[in-house]
Amino acid sequence: MKIHGTAKGGAISHKDFGVAFGGGGAAYGDQITILQNSQNGFIQSHASYEGNGFQIKLDDMIDSQVDSVSMWLKSNSGSGSGTITCSAYNADGSEIGDFGTYDLSALSTSYVKVTFDSESQVVPEDAFIQIHDMSGLSPQIDINSYFIINPSPTPPAAPFQFWAVRTGTMGNAPTTLSNNGGSGDYARTEMIYRKPV
Repeated sequence: MKIHGTAKGGAISHKDFGVAFGGGGAAYGDQITILQNSQNGFIQSHASYEGNGFQIKLDDMIDSQVDSVSMWLKSNSGSGSGTITCSAYNADGSEIGDFGTYDLSALSTSYVKVTFDSESQVVPEDAFIQIHDMSGLSPQIDINSYFIINPSPTPPAAPFQFWAVRTGTMGNAPTTLSNNGGSGDYARTEMIYRKPV
């Protein structure tokens, strides 16, 4: 059962639905929803980058099962076109598995919350999550994020747990987008996950 939480910026909410079992037989606890919100910049799809997303820097999520990933997307002009896939990756760029796909024709020039929850994935330390098949999109797609060049905005409320990244060629380690003193920019995301028990 997928629960779409409404926790406020930086907050974590817990949903009690008992123990779940992953594909490998491991047991996971209650669903937890975390929302990192209130971002005022964006990352834009680009022909030089196949993937855009964020790296997980939340210790609480190490070896957890992620059931749902949401990002806020909009078309740069008009409606979108094509299909993107959301996947989890190890820190070295090797793929863990997919969360689902999204038909970009549903986008407009206003941000829309897009949720990928067809499959669950277990994420190790420093795992990252990206939407890919992004290069060559026309029109370009904006991903709501803290990344903005000038003027530098005030960072959102803590915890800055999801660092914005992008990848030139999928299968390689991502590049961290740091525009604010080297600590990483902060992706806007909502995730539902379960900790191992």
